[in-house]
Amino acid sequence: MTDGDTHELVVLDLAGTTPKIDARVKLAGPATHIAISPAYDYVAVSSGEGKNFTLVDLATMATTVVPLITGEPGIMLAGSPLAVYHRNDEPAIVEVFRVADIVAGRLEPAQQVAIGPAGHGEVAVHGLNRVMVATDEGVDLLDVIGGGVRYDRQLPWNTVDRQGGRGYYARLGSDGVRAFSYLRIVADPDKDESWETWELWDNDSYIANAQTGEVRRTELGKGLVYRMGLGANRALYSRIHPDGDEAIVLDTDVTSPTFGSVLSRIPLPSLTRGPVAGVEPWSSESRRVTIMPDDSLGFVTAGGDSKVVVIDISSGAIRTTLTTPTPLAGGGYLLAVGPGMDATDTIGRWISVPADGDISGLRSGRLLRGRCGSHVGVLDRARRGVVPAGKGSRPRRQNPFVPRNGPSATDPKAPIMSAQGAPGTGRRTGCTPGTRRGRRSRSARGGWSGHW
Repeated sequence: MTDGDTHELVVLDLAGTTPKIDARVKLAGPATHIAISPAYDYVAVSSGEGKNFTLVDLATMATTVVPLITGEPGIMLAGSPLAVYHRNDEPAIVEVFRVADIVAGRLEPAQQVAIGPAGHGEVAVHGLNRVMVATDEGVDLLDVIGGGVRYDRQLPWNTVDRQGGRGYYARLGSDGVRAFSYLRIVADPDKDESWETWELWDNDSYIANAQTGEVRRTELGKGLVYRMGLGANRALYSRIHPDGDEAIVLDTDVTSPTFGSVLSRIPLPSLTRGPVAGVEPWSSESRRVTIMPDDSLGFVTAGGDSKVVVIDISSGAIRTTLTTPTPLAGGGYLLAVGPGMDATDTIGRWISVPADGDISGLRSGRLLRGRCGSHVGVLDRARRGVVPAGKGSRPRRQNPFVPRNGPSATDPKAPIMSAQGAPGTGRRTGCTPGTRRGRRSRSARGGWSGHW
């Protein structure tokens, strides 16, 4: 986890019934993204504000700060030899920093490969030696080869039956092959009023197979869908709408005849201070979701109402409602863990704890790996002083980058080229620290802030 107040990596000992802080490691700025290596021996934490990432050796807690020329610092740890893969959006590239080079003090990227515009959302598919990056134009597939990367192809956002939108958040499924996301489809995205009328937004689930390239979409409904919880064979979404909120259970079992379909919709009590129709939603209270790794229970917060709804996933019904001692401002944060569950998805966005080390609200948990009982932890981001990730509002511009499959960045003769092709129709995004709950703003050329 990361500490939003002190800018530290917090390493938890989860051997007992209650997690204890094992170590605190200073980071070079507020955390934006975090990744752990498949062997659980290194962690990389990026900082958009600091324009760097910190590499942490978990055996010694030694750190190395690597500077970045960055717009938005997505981060992955993958490959053999192990390397940090930095997904940038300004310029639109993936940079490769080999861990052995970093440890030896060589902090320049070994390679840079171009990707599509406005990259945001990535997945490391370790079993296939691939990484996936969400961009305006589609999902870019890149092969991880010998401590480097090679551009393969781009998967479309559109399918035969569903069109429009793009994803900004992606998770790797339990099969280690498919990436899961969701798409927001906004009519007339160049009009200001389209971004106020969130109740008219359409939302789809999105599944991309990193091996075959197959993609599929399923309609979730209109309104505000934000993030998702992903278990072994089920995904859980929440949807906020003036006509009523609901939790949505999606079948993610690849052996099931209903794979990719909605299995149940569970009505939820409306938020007391939720979004108002016709007014941008990012300043209102919201929801967060998670699901147990074994798909037994789902959890949906009610931001501002001090409530967590507990859902029986198999029956598609509410089992109970928990009351928390804090309001769960903005939806709070949720973390669900299960016994003996290793990490499939080794990339995370902020889960923070307070500087005073008070983690009493988190009965049991892990940072991507743990041996513990099944519990759900809830953190209130307002009480903890956590600033959530929001979208940036930087203007889009023509970016210099190296060509796909281009030469090493250390080669002085490596050509620098201008971005080719028309810009995509998706909306801009970043993770600008300090943008509390994604308050919307307009950039010079149509960029928006707000949660994705």
